[in-house]
Amino acid sequence: MVTLRSFITKLHFPLFSCIGIIKGLHNIPKNIPFLLASNHPSRLDPCLLYLLLYKYANIEIHFLTTEELYHKLLLKKYLEFFNAIKIEESDRAKSVEQAIKVLHKCGVVGIFPEGQRSNLNNPRIKTGVARIALQAEVPIVPVRLLDKKSIFFKRFDVVIGKPLRLNKYYMKKKDPKVWRSIAEKSYKVIMSLS
Repeated sequence: MVTLRSFITKLHFPLFSCIGIIKGLHNIPKNIPFLLASNHPSRLDPCLLYLLLYKYANIEIHFLTTEELYHKLLLKKYLEFFNAIKIEESDRAKSVEQAIKVLHKCGVVGIFPEGQRSNLNNPRIKTGVARIALQAEVPIVPVRLLDKKSIFFKRFDVVIGKPLRLNKYYMKKKDPKVWRSIAEKSYKVIMSLS
């Protein structure tokens, strides 16, 4: 049966023209929750990754999104329709809890460790990626979007890395030093994918 969400998602498939080579589809876990962590070079990233997982793995991903995007009514409705999780600046813990609830229901959550679009070589990485993965006890699936400049339009190659399993850190899941270490290590893994 075709749902409204699947119908509208399929309307977005022309955006696949922005995707070049896809590597590592076999690294997407099957039938288990995971946290997808990607670099964030453009505005299209959440949409491209949502479509990619939907088309190739039949997975609907819940992206964490900044509160400022919810100030525009049309964009707010769009984000709500696709089950985005709003990061409330005044209560970030609430956003973390929402993400963990999705993961505990065997869902998939997407996050950009940079916290916002960034093409910087050395951005300040947020610890949310580690906090969520540790507290939900799920692996982090690293993804890199490689911006392939084109004369006419943006094009991205997508590289999906092997899941990062954090079992040895579960006993330290509330330690901010561990969050910082895992967040920075996972970002290095993301940026090493090619």
